[in-house]
Amino acid sequence: MRLIVSYVSSSTYKLCKYPANWFMTNSNLCSSYSVKNSTELIDHIKDLSVPPNSILISCDVSSMYTCFPLGPTIQHVTDILEKSGLIQPIIDEFLNLLNVCIDHNICKFDNNLYSFQDGLPMGSPLAPQMAEIFMNAFEKRIFTFYYPIVTSIQYWFRYVDDVLCLWTGPHKILQNFLSFINSLYRTTKFTLEVGGQHINFFDSPR
Repeated sequence: MRLIVSYVSSSTYKLCKYPANWFMTNSNLCSSYSVKNSTELIDHIKDLSVPPNSILISCDVSSMYTCFPLGPTIQHVTDILEKSGLIQPIIDEFLNLLNVCIDHNICKFDNNLYSFQDGLPMGSPLAPQMAEIFMNAFEKRIFTFYYPIVTSIQYWFRYVDDVLCLWTGPHKILQNFLSFINSLYRTTKFTLEVGGQHINFFDSPR
């Protein structure tokens, strides 16, 4: 069992809500691989042709919120804001506020104080947004640079950190693909499930 602790007791809980909302209002963050629900996923894939011998696989990031790399993610935040046309003083002020929220991750449980040394707690208002920023940058990296092994992917759709993928390449190189995506960031590791014509995703077979 995994212990879930309420983050409301954190000194920065309310403060974290502001940069989370402000970033979404002032950025142009958009991912062509992210889906909001199963209905949107079905709309994306219902008319796609399925090559012979292709299989469904799913990828999931292990301990996403507590293990994703903060340094690269903050750099992605900076790049997005700069491309949005904001002036540098506003970007700098936002990054200072963001660092305050990230550097003071302390919560109380059972009369003990705990400090998070890396990543973000699952209950933080910033955590889902930071995870989306990182995953968006991760996907741009693997699909923009045209790594040869990525050509075996017919489609790739993600809900938060769960990925549904149609694999058209040889089954024997799936482990090579997993090793490849796990080599890109030291703290971010994926697990891989191999299905066939059906696989569990969104808690139901697809």
